[in-house]
Amino acid sequence: MITTQDKDLLAKKGISEAQIAEQMACFQKGFPFLKLDAAASLEKGILAPTEEQRNEYLENWDAYRNTDRTIVKFVPASGAASRMFKDLFEFLSADYEKPTTQFEEAFFDGIGNFAFYDDLNTACLRTAGNDIPALLEEGNYKAVVAALLETAGLNYGALPKGLLKFHKYPEGHVHRLKSIWWKV
Repeated sequence: MITTQDKDLLAKKGISEAQIAEQMACFQKGFPFLKLDAAASLEKGILAPTEEQRNEYLENWDAYRNTDRTIVKFVPASGAASRMFKDLFEFLSADYEKPTTQFEEAFFDGIGNFAFYDDLNTACLRTAGNDIPALLEEGNYKAVVAALLETAGLNYGALPKGLLKFHKYPEGHVHRLKSIWWKV
């Protein structure tokens, strides 16, 4: 659902609602696999600058750093989130019911701090009939993880990382992990 705030942002960026609907349809239908010719190598797409070129690049970088410009680092949020939740998928399929690994225990100890907590709580009510605190109290940890990862819940295990709620701020704002920029 596109909020009024989303619509304002899209308008500022010159993106129509039809374009967003088309992009979302691609995420729902999936993307076709690419047909690769070969692995990237020095002979196939990877460039190896000469020492003279490397020195020139370093000089240009140093010159840029000595300006009043702000340097930022960009980390793209590409790909599916399934790798992010590898440990939780393992817990879901494990033959034990309660968290046993350090990761599992840390996940459940800090669950209230996740940006997606409120959405997950709603998904737990819908899929398991109880909220997160009640499910944890009764020892039904897997119902919480299932509500997070599986299609009936939030489906975070299959969504692209850019669609996950990732950051929660004290003011109550939640941001999705589209791409992260920060000052170096």
